[in-house]
Amino acid sequence: MDKTPSCKSKKPSVGKRKNKEAADNVMQHTQLYFDIKLSQWPIVYSPQYNIGFLGMERLHPFDAGKWGRAFSFLKEARMVTDVTTVCPLEATEQDLLTVHTQRYLNSLTGNGHETDFKNDPNVYILDVFNCRIYPHDETAKVAIKRRVELECFEDDRTYLHKVETHVEGALNEFSPDVIVYNAGTDILDGDPSFTS
Repeated sequence: MDKTPSCKSKKPSVGKRKNKEAADNVMQHTQLYFDIKLSQWPIVYSPQYNIGFLGMERLHPFDAGKWGRAFSFLKEARMVTDVTTVCPLEATEQDLLTVHTQRYLNSLTGNGHETDFKNDPNVYILDVFNCRIYPHDETAKVAIKRRVELECFEDDRTYLHKVETHVEGALNEFSPDVIVYNAGTDILDGDPSFTS
């Protein structure tokens, strides 16, 4: 191979060199980056991508089994095999912190806004949640000024009564300039995440 630099080759800039050093440093602190074998395609798959729980996953609005079906299709078409596929390692929190901040990870648990505003007297958080599954973050709970705990399988009438009662109570305790209402999927009748 000719190693003569072409007229377009340039010495890497300092910024690019620093970025490469930072990327190399990140790669030293995680086991998620690894070289794949020459026999492998850059297709990453694990059977653990398919989430199932006694068939209840079919009740959820998101298809948790699509990865397995897509992989099976590719295998049946003889486009991939287990040998040609890269099996990933599970990311630890330390791995995730190589590319995300702790604040970002907290926001993914559903407690991000509570964590962000826990010491802000100008923010009032009213939270309606299934007490059997959320929130498990004791630090975030401190920020919730009015907690409305629901049990599994509460019906619409009970849910709406609790929301109306507690919104009225919250407005008697706090005079907001702006109200942000975030309706999660927990309120969807039949959502398996709302069952214990």
